[in-house]
Amino acid sequence: MNSSHFSDTRLIDFPQANPLVTKLLDRYGFQLDESPSATAVVKLRIGLPQGSILLWDRATSLPRGPQRRHLLRSVSLTFQNALRCWLPYLWLSNPAHWDDPYLLWPMLIYASSRTFKPVSRQTYTFDLMSDSTLPSILRSSLPTLREWLPLLQAINRNRPSPLRELNILRLLEVVERSVFDAHPLKRLLSHEHRLITAFTDLADSHADEDRGFDYFGAELHRHLNRIYTNVDFSFLAPLLHVEVENTLAIHLLGQPILETQLSVTVPPPGTQPFALPRPGFSEHRTRISAPRQPNTPRQPNPGSSVSTL
Repeated sequence: MNSSHFSDTRLIDFPQANPLVTKLLDRYGFQLDESPSATAVVKLRIGLPQGSILLWDRATSLPRGPQRRHLLRSVSLTFQNALRCWLPYLWLSNPAHWDDPYLLWPMLIYASSRTFKPVSRQTYTFDLMSDSTLPSILRSSLPTLREWLPLLQAINRNRPSPLRELNILRLLEVVERSVFDAHPLKRLLSHEHRLITAFTDLADSHADEDRGFDYFGAELHRHLNRIYTNVDFSFLAPLLHVEVENTLAIHLLGQPILETQLSVTVPPPGTQPFALPRPGFSEHRTRISAPRQPNTPRQPNPGSSVSTL
């Protein structure tokens, strides 16, 4: 049988007002209550029930055709939405990362931009060679950025550096006029493309199945760490596994199977921001597996809980 989970714990400034925190928790059905504390420790745990690995047998046995293409389109959206939630949340939970507009602006644009919506074609990602792709993504980010801007300004007014506030104030102008170096944003979108293409190749038996999600985590780290350095992005590998397996359940069983827990606690005075994981960090991954069996798992009961102290 199989047991998998992903968990993340970090210190967040003004979590109730931070749109990146709100966006992430909303993905898993959580909302934060008002808290008198400006800082909180946010711990999120996402797991799968026993036997969920058997969903892969059913998914890979689907014949090529409309049903299989529909599943791959769903997986593409899962990758895109999960990365748009987690990468900005992780990167910008470090206050120092708000100081560099070269990296800050693309990450906020990425977080607020639309996903590629596969329709009937066998295309699952943005065409990065098309001249219309980047302008379309920038336009799509504007409504959300306008909504976020007052919240981001309010957070930054409580921080000592006026440069951070200036960076936020200029963000809309930067997006509207496209007057910024788009290379980091293209890197984020290119990484999306690589992961989704690698997964569809794996699903179509064009790649070695034994690579699994450790391969996706390694690819994530190798590709993004060229720009967003000193962070071990590979620890997100179990998150990608959990997210995709939940997508398989929605597609094959008609319901999600995620088991989620959230705790928000007030830290002791003087607690410093938690460092982002670096290479070799493995606290976030747990996976126990046995040989797959041909039978179909029983439909599990998803569960979730939240505690705010």
